[in-house]
Amino acid sequence: MLLRHTLFYFLARALPGAINFIAIAFYTRLLVPGEYGRYTLLLSTASLLNVVCFQWLRVGLLRYLPMYEKDRKDVFLSTVWTGCLLIMGVTGVGVLSAGLLGWFPDNLPWELVLGSLWIFAFFELFLEAARSGLSPMRYGILSISKAVLTVLSGVLFAYGGFGGQGLVYGLMIGMVVPLLFFGRTILRQIKPKLTDRAILLQLWKYGLPLTLTFSLGYLIYSSDRFLLGYFLGEGMTGTYAVAYDLTQQTLVLVMVVVNLASYPLVVRTLENQGVDEAGKALRSAASLLMAVALPLTVVFICLAGNISTVLFGIEYRGVATQIMPWIALSAFLQGFKSYFLDQAFQLGRKTSQQIWPVLGALVINLLLNLWWIPLWGVQGSAYAACVAYGFACLTSWTLGRRVFPISLPLAEFGKTLGAVVILALVLLLVNGWSGIVALLGQALIGGVLYALLAFGLNLGGVRQLLRRRRNS
Repeated sequence: MLLRHTLFYFLARALPGAINFIAIAFYTRLLVPGEYGRYTLLLSTASLLNVVCFQWLRVGLLRYLPMYEKDRKDVFLSTVWTGCLLIMGVTGVGVLSAGLLGWFPDNLPWELVLGSLWIFAFFELFLEAARSGLSPMRYGILSISKAVLTVLSGVLFAYGGFGGQGLVYGLMIGMVVPLLFFGRTILRQIKPKLTDRAILLQLWKYGLPLTLTFSLGYLIYSSDRFLLGYFLGEGMTGTYAVAYDLTQQTLVLVMVVVNLASYPLVVRTLENQGVDEAGKALRSAASLLMAVALPLTVVFICLAGNISTVLFGIEYRGVATQIMPWIALSAFLQGFKSYFLDQAFQLGRKTSQQIWPVLGALVINLLLNLWWIPLWGVQGSAYAACVAYGFACLTSWTLGRRVFPISLPLAEFGKTLGAVVILALVLLLVNGWSGIVALLGQALIGGVLYALLAFGLNLGGVRQLLRRRRNS
């Protein structure tokens, strides 16, 4: 079931990822770096508020829906959605007050921040409901329609002269339209009379530590942008953000696909079969995670120059080529921590301990950015991210093992590492090629080589999957 669900989620995330690749090529040719920097700062602000205010509901929904699915499912979902509406009211008052008092900078219109925040909250909560209910088809429809509508609308607004704010308008349209399509399904789940305070408190207790953790994690992700804006200006922030977002989002997309499929199954295994079987399921997920993420990391490291040439406008390419290998490494470390190591805290229901690795990483990231940005510019910020996420991985591994019996599938990791070393050596032979045809050729060579290695070494159980496919 894990591999089958992973395939569904891969399609649901790969198509939006491919669309975003195309979007980056348009955005960096329609917007100057300063405009993209304003978009980045606005989106970072709304996303941070979204994590702080609503993340506890999403993680609680994912963790506890299997527990209530056979009994009181309607009460549980009604409680979740009612909680979402209540928080929307509170955040509306808060952002409106801050806006009227003039606490938002001129380049961060409070109306756009609030609108984005509310739409993010509703859309992502509905996504988590589809994922927790093991409905990859609905998840895919939501994700793909959002990507298509966001890019089409964003490009039109950017071409029409709306600048960075036009990309935000496009993002809002991309989420609102799918929500309207599923509006009846959502309304049927919202029944305030069924709200259960005990369930809401359960979600709060479980989700609050995770919210703090995700908030700190998002600060690691976004603080460099604010500091780059302070030291080097919006233009350099936009240049850095383009390279960072493409690399980080692509790698995390691949890793989150595995997590989207594996985590609900691990939770159900824990609830139905116990700790030992859940540990086995978690190790299987870790093997698959490494098998798909590590080769892509190597691709960004070895082919940074040509990827930048093909996908980015000329004003963005130099910086992107410099920082892409370091961002790829930091993104891999971030994803491995989030989608494997951190699951020990969640499965062991000790989510409060998950805060410490991220808090330490945030402090390290801030201090190193303050030190290294004036010294090395954007390159210093990329270095800081690698050090911070490396520290977070080591700390999360050390603490997580005390909470839940998590272990590394070392034999599988060793096979993957061997395959990736061979892949890197071959890609280095062709990394001087330039242009879109060359990039397609490099991707074809790397893809075919790794597929053969994966089959030969049976990475992620690929042989068993193909055998089941042939026999089914």
